Amino acid sequence: MKKNFLLVLLFLAISSVAFAQNLIEDPFVVAQNQTEKMKMDLGLRPEQIDSVYGINLKYAQYIQNLETSGLQPQSIIGQKQKLKSARMKELKNVLDEDQMGTYRKEMLEEKGNKQNVNAKGKAKGSGKGRK
Repeated sequence: MKKNFLLVLLFLAISSVAFAQNLIEDPFVVAQNQTEKMKMDLGLRPEQIDSVYGINLKYAQYIQNLETSGLQPQSIIGQKQKLKSARMKELKNVLDEDQMGTYRKEMLEEKGNKQNVNAKGKAKGSGKGRK
């Protein structure tokens, strides 16, 4: 009985680690998806695509390393913000002014949408204890 319990416990531990690893996205897939979206939304020229993909891949790999580093969540958030700023600087060297303006606008809209979703989620949970 004790042996069976230990086997089940071991299985659950291994399963949870495998599940957690699957939640972390492959940086190559992330970079490809970001580049495709940028290609469509910004009208990237053929000579820009490889550079943009390289930048997207570089930062997707940095993000993956951060998420698997074991750092505290607050530290990860701060590091991600620094990486986002550095990525924007690199993209500025590849995109033209119009593309960069469109990209910044989309990032602001995306940030606003995220904040709205977070605010709605918090509002749903704020009614605890009331009848």
